[in-house]
Amino acid sequence: GRLCTLELEWVDGRTALDHCVSGDPDAAGLRKIAAQLGSNVALIADAGFVHRDMKLSNIIIEAKADGPRAWVIDTIGIRRCASKSTAIFRMVERLLVELEAHRNHLEAAWLPLLRAALKPMSKSIRQAVLVQLRAHQWA
Repeated sequence: GRLCTLELEWVDGRTALDHCVSGDPDAAGLRKIAAQLGSNVALIADAGFVHRDMKLSNIIIEAKADGPRAWVIDTIGIRRCASKSTAIFRMVERLLVELEAHRNHLEAAWLPLLRAALKPMSKSIRQAVLVQLRAHQWA
């Protein structure tokens, strides 16, 4: 197949992991960031890709006047994926592993993330992702 590379501009900020575990993050702000991550997951899957290393340390939180913005970095982990449900499952599962590891800081984040990731998808894709997550005891 054809080889392509993705390049990103420099984004000034800190990783989502650093942002979330430093101090006591604002729960409303954390939910907004989680919803942005979920939307990013949905966009990546909808474009026919999966980020195989989707984790909080591969997300940069940029401070903006209208609130923080989440950027997915480490494009090395992005691969084609024909199945939207598989792509969403793999990315959400990888994020949930890290959220679980930092549960005391990030408990408010996983549900908005999952909702935002699944919202634009068809009912059959949502159901397929939830079946996979339940099989792995996440949902």
